[in-house]
Amino acid sequence: MKRIKINCYLGLACVLLFFSPVDSHLRFIGPNPYFSYQTFPQDARMFNAGSSIFFLNLTNQGWMGNLDHPEMSPSPNYVATEESVSENYHSSKIAEARFKGTWFAPSVQAIPMVITWNKFKVIPIFSGELDQFQLNSSGEAIGHEEDHNYLIPFESKLSQRNFTGSAGILAVGEIGGSPIGLKFVYQRFEEESPSGYLSYSFNGSETNLNQYNWGWSTVSGCNHIFGISTNIDSFWQNSYTHTRYSLLDFTLGGNIGTHKAAIHIRRHFGKDHYYTYSSSQNDYLKQKWGSQVNKTMLRGYDVFKFLQIGGAQFYMVALVEADFERNPYLWEDIKLEDQFIKNTYAAEVLPFVHFDLSRGGFFRIGTSASLIANNYSYKEIWGSQEVYSHGWATFDWEKPWERSSYGRSYIFTNFSEANLEIVAADKPHLAFRLDFWSHLALHYTDRFYGRNRSDGSGIYSFQQQAHRKNFLRELWMSGTFGFQIGRRISWGLYANLPIYYDPFQTTEITGNSGEYFSGVSNSQPQIRRPLQLQARIIVNW
Repeated sequence: MKRIKINCYLGLACVLLFFSPVDSHLRFIGPNPYFSYQTFPQDARMFNAGSSIFFLNLTNQGWMGNLDHPEMSPSPNYVATEESVSENYHSSKIAEARFKGTWFAPSVQAIPMVITWNKFKVIPIFSGELDQFQLNSSGEAIGHEEDHNYLIPFESKLSQRNFTGSAGILAVGEIGGSPIGLKFVYQRFEEESPSGYLSYSFNGSETNLNQYNWGWSTVSGCNHIFGISTNIDSFWQNSYTHTRYSLLDFTLGGNIGTHKAAIHIRRHFGKDHYYTYSSSQNDYLKQKWGSQVNKTMLRGYDVFKFLQIGGAQFYMVALVEADFERNPYLWEDIKLEDQFIKNTYAAEVLPFVHFDLSRGGFFRIGTSASLIANNYSYKEIWGSQEVYSHGWATFDWEKPWERSSYGRSYIFTNFSEANLEIVAADKPHLAFRLDFWSHLALHYTDRFYGRNRSDGSGIYSFQQQAHRKNFLRELWMSGTFGFQIGRRISWGLYANLPIYYDPFQTTEITGNSGEYFSGVSNSQPQIRRPLQLQARIIVNW
């Protein structure tokens, strides 16, 4: 790939707003237009006419969890995917349990051609991702009673496959000598129904369940999925959400003087249907209730150079964003007045410094500070009044079934990254890329729980019964290295390093009746994702 040198502007890195906090960011913002066009479509004007571009990704997530939240870690003692557990059973028998899982998300993004028309370029964009995971478990568990132990042969399976596809178009050119670009993409997400079972033999009796389980643990007594306390246990998937949604994504960007700016609008809509396990029918049944998905994002950002000292070029980025979520509940696909409401507002500033190196290479380092504030509520119609929904609290650590009536949170983030690209040779063109990053996020959350009471005349009011304060500190660290070689046909291979994750959290809940609980959890650091590979192919016809 021909190195394109850009001296007047270098980009944007917004940790929680642009990309996942578990990935590098600076490579997406410039000076390489093959990445930065995603946030600044005007950069696509630097694509070579007649070229074809392909991004290939293979992500092995490493382990999977709850169907609605596959990244969820069930407990600090979680048995990692493909890890086995062996334990002595009496003197002549060893009970072994085997867990083997895969969670792959191969994807491709393709720009089949760059079409030049007068001074404009028209660029079609296509992408697809297949997200599939499967967890197979088998072996023998050891059941414990006061005067006897049992050997429990078992076998289980859980699998699901999802597909995301998109199509769009880029139009770039110049107006009055200033670059301008427009990107429009339509995306569709399709989720297949999961499948699975659990079979085991206990005390001479065979049990076959079409109920799914996930998150195998070495802690006994988690859910008693075998009907008795055992040396291993799992977590029931008592319910899951079945989703179909569409997304419209529009970005308009342009360079005005020394400023490089863009406006990004995203509209997300679809439906969620809920399934709950029925023990009497040994199957998951579709519920009559569901919810609509309605999300709108408005984002504006600008980057400009404000200082140069020798070879050091200093830049500043400013960003503001507002997100509005309105999810009305459904009953037999009929929209109700009851709904979930969430508003999010965010702002970020990012100073960074850039140094040009020989042959078009560069080094840059930056750090950002951002504030995200959001508030949410569950609203229902009681009589003729709109009031908060009932909230269910537990005076312990927050449970998965616990739902507050309303809440608010503030998130402070800092993202720092050092990014280096060295051009080792001109013929053939060979460039090496290396970056390291860290992400610190501090979450302060208040959740409120209560009931609606009538004054006897049909007027309802919300009465608070409990208040929970949560604090979560997250530290993420990782990096990327790789290379790109060739000009007419350019091949690149990049590896995202495993991600180090260190959480610390506290909770405190108080009730009107004097009930109280506080807790501190300082979990051991974890590896949240193994090595991830990405290939990039650029063909200049």
